[in-house]
Amino acid sequence: MTEGQVPNPEFKSPESKAQVSMDDGNKVNVVKELLCPQLLAALVAGGLFAYTVMKPISMPVKSKSPAMQSTVKEEPKIEVKEDPTLNTDKLLKEVSGMEPLKSWEAGKTTKASGDAWSIADNKDNRQNVRLLMAAGNVLTNTGNVRDSWKGFALLERTQALAPQNKWVRLNYARQLFKRGLVKESIQQYEDLLKLTEETDPNWVEPKLELADVYLAEEQTKLAIKLYEDCLKIKQDDPRIIKRIGIAMAVSGDQRKGYDKFLKGCNLEQDKMDYSPDIKADIDKNGGLIESAITDMRKKVAKNPTDIPLRIRLGKLLICVNRLKEAKEHLEEAAKKRESVSEIHEVLSEILYRMGSAEEAFAEFETSARLQPLNKPAYQEPYAPTEAEQIEEEKLNTTDPPDQEESKEPEK
Repeated sequence: MTEGQVPNPEFKSPESKAQVSMDDGNKVNVVKELLCPQLLAALVAGGLFAYTVMKPISMPVKSKSPAMQSTVKEEPKIEVKEDPTLNTDKLLKEVSGMEPLKSWEAGKTTKASGDAWSIADNKDNRQNVRLLMAAGNVLTNTGNVRDSWKGFALLERTQALAPQNKWVRLNYARQLFKRGLVKESIQQYEDLLKLTEETDPNWVEPKLELADVYLAEEQTKLAIKLYEDCLKIKQDDPRIIKRIGIAMAVSGDQRKGYDKFLKGCNLEQDKMDYSPDIKADIDKNGGLIESAITDMRKKVAKNPTDIPLRIRLGKLLICVNRLKEAKEHLEEAAKKRESVSEIHEVLSEILYRMGSAEEAFAEFETSARLQPLNKPAYQEPYAPTEAEQIEEEKLNTTDPPDQEESKEPEK
């Protein structure tokens, strides 16, 4: 109070107010007195701020694979109970015999892609790993970016349903590489090797495939190391020895690489140990190599521009020492696509067996030079619409059992 100011008889200090609860029947509401409008406003504002902190807005996140490029909400992490029937080395063979992949491999591409979309858009199918793999493998191979987006969405779903299954992951890694998604493919292969380093350390196939990917990326030291690791597991394997020779040539040591390559070629002939694709062709024909050659000739006649078919026919003919015919098919393939390194690799072996040493070495050098160009071309991913993203999320969502939501009683 300043000097000269008249005291207000009704004035009470805050301390005296706080001590009064009731005076001669006149009730005093302490809370009302203390909580002034400004303080109430501050409390309300603070409550709203706390709500936004405790309950954040769901923000869209990018998909794991650039091939999918969808923006969907993060799903809550749940414990996945994997299907034990998927844990079999026959899984990929079973999938290849299923529709729509079976139709695709038979050349019925339009039907196969249509059936694959029907499978993809049916929510009931989103728990069937085999069916999703078959449809996903078709859609990622059509060359259409929208198909590829949906196909990788299905393959990512198989990963979510069977995260510990090595065959599911191997299939996914292969499809990523085929579509030119090399870095993503390497990541899946490396994760696969970590997954199996204790349970199946001698599983050679993914190691060899990853080494081939490293070689295509010109990471020759990593490639050679993996090839050599594989050779420790499968000693004197002709296929691995030949790959080491090519890797050595890619790294700049053509002559030593060529000597290693020839060692593999000679072992292959002595042991009659053929590459897996050739073994598969022979097995499909009851183990009869002549039947396999006849079957492959028909396929080449029907699809004369199919380079992989001509290469396989050439390899089959080498097995029975029909080198002249094998050379003709490989030279025909080279006319159509000279940049395919495997054409020159097989030609080098043919010419070596025919006694044309200089020509054989020249073809080997060409194969090594073209090796880094062998990786598939990268394709810009499809940008799905918001409606497509929402629909994809709904298809993967498991519907909860019907139940009435409990409401909290109002206070």
